Amino acid sequence: SIGVGRLLGLRKVELADLAGAALFHDIGYAGGRVDGEVSDERDPDEVRNLHPVAGLMLVCREVGYSTHKARRMRVALEHHLHAAGMGGYPPVFTERLSLMTQIVQVCDHYDSMVRPQAEGPAARLPADALSRIVGGSPGRFDPIAVRALAQVLGRYPVGSVLRLSTGHLGVVVRAGLTPEAYRRPAVHLVRDPDGSPIASTVATASTAPAAIVALFASTATS
Repeated sequence: SIGVGRLLGLRKVELADLAGAALFHDIGYAGGRVDGEVSDERDPDEVRNLHPVAGLMLVCREVGYSTHKARRMRVALEHHLHAAGMGGYPPVFTERLSLMTQIVQVCDHYDSMVRPQAEGPAARLPADALSRIVGGSPGRFDPIAVRALAQVLGRYPVGSVLRLSTGHLGVVVRAGLTPEAYRRPAVHLVRDPDGSPIASTVATASTAPAAIVALFASTATS
């Protein structure tokens, strides 16, 4: 989220607020019920459906009031509302979503796609997840935030498994915002052309000296 915010021109104080909002946007999952009661036997569907409101209320309980707190409150409440629609949640706002909400939404969705979870679909490879976001349903995410995420992650996001023209297999360990880094990321070589593992003491993270000929896609299904 910070990388996307920086690319979109947020100031340092705004980036700090964005970091806090991103870190605590799902805090409603940890809180009590919206009616103020606390129970270990809450209905999972109720928790999922009401966690944006519960998160808003938890942030509200912080001592004092400031612009920083207001930004965290808004992201906690808005983060499941679609850019061009309400996404099944109450229409609490008629204006467009805040920029911080739009950033957190798309970054959180990417994170949920590439991170293994106890329940739900299998984790996707980074490039596959990014491709699905870029080509996803129009209106779900703000297109400017989507383009910024794609630029920050690069054509081959960190974690992507690549085959080079030399036959080596490598894992992307560093992408970048420059045109060169976008096309040729830093790659940690993990397999020789014959398939033999490369010892960790030998493998180095360096800009790929050979062309990328294949990107391994995920086998996960929707």
